[in-house]
Amino acid sequence: MDTSLGIRFVGTGGAFDVELGNSAAIVSMAEANYLVDCGHSVFPRLVQLGLVSKIDGILITHLHDDHVGSLSSLVLYHSLVLQKGRMKIYVPSADFQASLSALLSHSLGDPSLRIDFRPISEIEGVGFVDTFGKHVEWMQTYAYYFSDGKSSIVYSGDNGDVDFLMEKITQLGLPEPTVFHEVFFHFEIAAHAYYRHVMRWTDRYRLFGYHCDPQYAPADNTLPLVANHPEYLF
Repeated sequence: MDTSLGIRFVGTGGAFDVELGNSAAIVSMAEANYLVDCGHSVFPRLVQLGLVSKIDGILITHLHDDHVGSLSSLVLYHSLVLQKGRMKIYVPSADFQASLSALLSHSLGDPSLRIDFRPISEIEGVGFVDTFGKHVEWMQTYAYYFSDGKSSIVYSGDNGDVDFLMEKITQLGLPEPTVFHEVFFHFEIAAHAYYRHVMRWTDRYRLFGYHCDPQYAPADNTLPLVANHPEYLF
């Protein structure tokens, strides 16, 4: 796997897009590969692709099943089958670590025996934007960004307020950002970013949509979709 700054998606669909798989990606940078999210379909796909042994750490955007549904299976496979010890999971806050640990305890018992939780600040060039309430009003969510000083990758996670995130990106002054933002085609809802709202930012940033099925893209959609770009897929 190329370890220069880059991103390739394991799946590009939403919670119910079975054929496309749950949205998740591996970001490569600084000789390391970081998996972002691990929904229901992700662990089996990683095994099929022979990628589990190449993952150096995991970041999670939020705790909906289509983003963490097979995380415990991946952790156990890493520990028991590959015999690689505890999986590193990088977290933005102690509160989020506690919530994730409580969720995983139902299948792992004491998660600390299988997981090495680390603060995301340990990874040079990686940061987060707190998007609490921007997907579901009561849920903690995060967007992540990755930068090597020359270019950047932004991964939105589920975020219904694209303007909020894009304004944060602008404030951060990230070099040459490519933004991967989740989109929703059918109608405007608070939980996901309506495609027309995302399209408003394409004149300012290089943008790609994911977490959607391209076959349902409306005729007026001009946003490039990850599922239609093989260079971003495994």
